[in-house]
Amino acid sequence: MRRHVHITPSVLSPQRLYAAIADVERWPLWDSHNRAAKLRGPIFHGTRFTLTEKTGLTRTMLIETADAPDRFVVVAILVFARLRVARDFLAVADGTQIVTTIESWGPLVSLWDRAVTRRVVRDCDAVNTALIDFAASAGCGVVQ
Repeated sequence: MRRHVHITPSVLSPQRLYAAIADVERWPLWDSHNRAAKLRGPIFHGTRFTLTEKTGLTRTMLIETADAPDRFVVVAILVFARLRVARDFLAVADGTQIVTTIESWGPLVSLWDRAVTRRVVRDCDAVNTALIDFAASAGCGVVQ
């Protein structure tokens, strides 16, 4: 298994950030790599959704953990590999620390590492900054 951890500070509350990440179908509004997202049920452990990248490639995704407002984890179901992106929203005195853990594993992890994981790791800070900006916008609801 390969594992990468990033910490991104935010002045927003965990509730505000969780509300933004849990609004899966609006991910393309803040994640420039995505063109569309289609949820196949409520935000819940085990719910699947499809994520279409700007390249046109569509991936099946799984919500592994949805614990408002503390943790949101998705897993990309790749051919002979998996890619997990976990975001923990840790309340601190001046806001929240977003702890993003990116893990990949499986027989073809080396292939997917070159094709996908490296980009996800490289762009983590920029994507988290876009998430924070989206969460700060007036159109983003708050999960209680």
